[in-house]
Amino acid sequence: MVEGQAASTDRLRRAAGETAEEVLREYGSHTDGLSAEETTVSRVKYGNNVLSAGPRFQNLRRLVHAFSNVFILVLAAIDVLWMVIDPDIIYFIILTSLIIISGVVTFVQEYRNNRAADALISMVTTEITVRRDGIETDVESREIVVGDIIVLDTGDIIPADARIIDSNHLKVDQSVLTGEADSQTKSSDPVSLGEEDSVLGCNNLAFSGTAVVGGSAEAMVVAVGNDTVLGAMTDRLSAKKPPTTYDEGSKAIVNLLLKIMLYMVPAVFAIMMIRGYFNTETELTDDLIDAVKYSVSLAIGLMPEMLPTIVSANLAKGSIEMARKKVIVKDVTAIQNFGAMDVLCSDKTGTLTQNSISLHFCSDPGGRASERVRLLACINSHNLMSATNQIDWTLDETAEEEYLTEERDEYAYVADVPFDFNRRRATAVVDGPEGRIVISKGAMPEILSISTRYKDENGGISPLDDRKKNEIVDSIRDYSARGMRVLGVASRPGDPAKKDFTADDEKDLILEGLIVFTDPIKPSAKEAIGKLREGGIDVKVLSGDNEFVSKYVCDQIGIPTGKILVGPQIASMSDEELRKEVEECCVFARLNPNDKGRIVTALGDNGHTVGAIGDGINDVIAMNAADVGISVDTGTDIAKEAADMILLEKDLNILRTGAIEGRKVYVNSIKYVKMIASINFGYMISLIIGTILFNFEPMGAAMILVFNLINDIACLFICMDKVEDKFVERPRKWDPENLWNVMYRYGPMCVVTDLLSWTFFVFVVMPAVGISPDGYDFTNASEAVLSGKPLDSIDSLLPVAVLFQSMWFIEQFWMQVWAIHIVRTDSLPFFQTCSAKILIVTTIAALAVGTSLPFITPLWEAISGCTDLLSIPLWALLWMPFIGAVYFTGAHLIKRHMLKTKGYFAC
Repeated sequence: MVEGQAASTDRLRRAAGETAEEVLREYGSHTDGLSAEETTVSRVKYGNNVLSAGPRFQNLRRLVHAFSNVFILVLAAIDVLWMVIDPDIIYFIILTSLIIISGVVTFVQEYRNNRAADALISMVTTEITVRRDGIETDVESREIVVGDIIVLDTGDIIPADARIIDSNHLKVDQSVLTGEADSQTKSSDPVSLGEEDSVLGCNNLAFSGTAVVGGSAEAMVVAVGNDTVLGAMTDRLSAKKPPTTYDEGSKAIVNLLLKIMLYMVPAVFAIMMIRGYFNTETELTDDLIDAVKYSVSLAIGLMPEMLPTIVSANLAKGSIEMARKKVIVKDVTAIQNFGAMDVLCSDKTGTLTQNSISLHFCSDPGGRASERVRLLACINSHNLMSATNQIDWTLDETAEEEYLTEERDEYAYVADVPFDFNRRRATAVVDGPEGRIVISKGAMPEILSISTRYKDENGGISPLDDRKKNEIVDSIRDYSARGMRVLGVASRPGDPAKKDFTADDEKDLILEGLIVFTDPIKPSAKEAIGKLREGGIDVKVLSGDNEFVSKYVCDQIGIPTGKILVGPQIASMSDEELRKEVEECCVFARLNPNDKGRIVTALGDNGHTVGAIGDGINDVIAMNAADVGISVDTGTDIAKEAADMILLEKDLNILRTGAIEGRKVYVNSIKYVKMIASINFGYMISLIIGTILFNFEPMGAAMILVFNLINDIACLFICMDKVEDKFVERPRKWDPENLWNVMYRYGPMCVVTDLLSWTFFVFVVMPAVGISPDGYDFTNASEAVLSGKPLDSIDSLLPVAVLFQSMWFIEQFWMQVWAIHIVRTDSLPFFQTCSAKILIVTTIAALAVGTSLPFITPLWEAISGCTDLLSIPLWALLWMPFIGAVYFTGAHLIKRHMLKTKGYFAC
């Protein structure tokens, strides 16, 4: 039975105050770990190490979120206002249908997105080393139980709340729980807690979800799953991330559409009130109600209420397509950032090189081959308990291949000081045939900084003066200029009585020599860099290696190396100076994690959409600062946790295909925005003109809502549309200026066709429709329209107004359902390019429904509010394909003009 949170907190407090031996005894555990039977018993007693899926009531929260976008909230407010002002079940049904369809479809899409994302993320497992029955093995984090002995190393995400039982310079980043940026040093010593003290302050406890950033440790699990501190904080930890370029761009688009609505709706309201003031046939209060109803109908017509739904559908499709191309999307909103990415900050090792490191040469400080240096390097790597890397693994393989293991194993482990990115070296303390010895291995500048002497050519010890240092530096440059990595090895006798060693003991060492490694460049790297550049993505290399190695690699693959910045230079720059430098420089070397983060931030501040790819703990700060963080499934747990996307292969070619999918998501989303915004903009202008020209509403409020509803349903399948290659050649961002330029040029085209249609209706069709209204001597509908009478306010003349509205309603479908096919391409629709079949089917269906509605008498009576309808002459429908062709031709001419003057139309 799983205990409550209070009980598990008590367990943590008690564990913190006990010795490691007492904690092990209390939980029936031991340093060899649990047995298989004990593991099962613990799982039954304390539960599984699985957090509830996100915050409580997650689906309810998603449902609320789906209905809380600004457009739906405005619709809901209008719905309520309408029922207060003039209760009408038809209006209520139509408006509520719009709200429900938009909200429910958005919820379903987001629900499916999250389910799909969870399924994809589960492909990338997080493992931890656990000791059971005396054997260390890697298991998935969810398999951990209370009492397990877990072995923590640098880069691990801690899987459960645990009591440290043995620490080797362990440092943990607890910012996910505490918000504190500085890492916490952990030990195994008991801690005395006061009643008011938080368990988060205990330096002998490690908490689920936190990250090991240095050192290593063994710990016993005390709480799992929802009983952990993280489990209790799930709701609070679901805070929003800082806005990305996608968030800012989409917000700017929404603000533009809202501004247009706020400018146009009051204008219509004012016109309606002025007309009502001079209208003697009706009461002013009735005119006020009509003006409000009509104005809010226009507001609804202007709103792209299906935008969140369309975007969600596009994101869902995009995540599935990216998974097929070996990109696992953890955060679907990052897909659009991926498509907008114009700068990629990449590490060097494993991305540009093969990460197939091999030992090339070992030499003494004078450049002569040295077996002693090889042996010392192998001893150092073999006795590091944490933060080991590809170089250490290569040295272990070297020892086996060159039969050094027997000699290496004569040196027994005493202590080690793990590698970190500030010291850039690691130290092992061992006892061997010649006594205790301290061996340091690391970047050459850092090894030189702690060495005061060196082994000379006679095997003696000489002072390490500046002349000798310069000779060694020259030798390093020679190797580095050929793309080789050079590390230094230094040693000194150790104090046999000393037990604890720290970085302070790394001093007064004797430089033993150099070890040189090769890491071949990937054959595909140059081609991949070229393709990224052709696709509008600049690659900037952020490397911890020295500038000479970085220059060699970048020269081979075509990245400009005319200017290279190194870590110390970056550290001395202000943020403003760095923002200037990052635009001119493509290669950055000798960087620590903070340097990488500053570079990414500077690029973002310059207006770039930045992607950062990395697989190690040193890349996490940069990944968090980027618009889209990218890791690989073989990366460290902390890197995968920080990433928005995970590559199943560390290959830049995959990034190129992933970026294209992100651009497709943008293109299909902006199609809807441009279509709805443009046609609604022109539509609203027509309504304003019609309100001025005619003494009645040119289209009924309910008709506007029905038109909007049918059009929105037709647009739901935009995510299935094909995207032309030219639209994914460059990064794509949400651009309100681009949208506005298309709107005010293309939108008014429908005003031209509307004026032509009105002329046809009034002077050709309506004279053929005879009427005999009570109290008036009109003989046909045209006379009634031209009389200036308020037709929609006089019962006997209302059928004339509805006749006009019905014909215009049909005409709108014959023009505007084709708008999506016009906006989706820069070419001639249907002749030079064609949309997806499903989109053609839905637009034809919308056209058929829209044309048929006015002929379905009972339904149209309810929508129009008129029970004595005048029939539309069937021959009048011949006008519809004609005006549709006029609209189609005019829109294409406007498109060509925009392409010539602005260089864009569809995207």
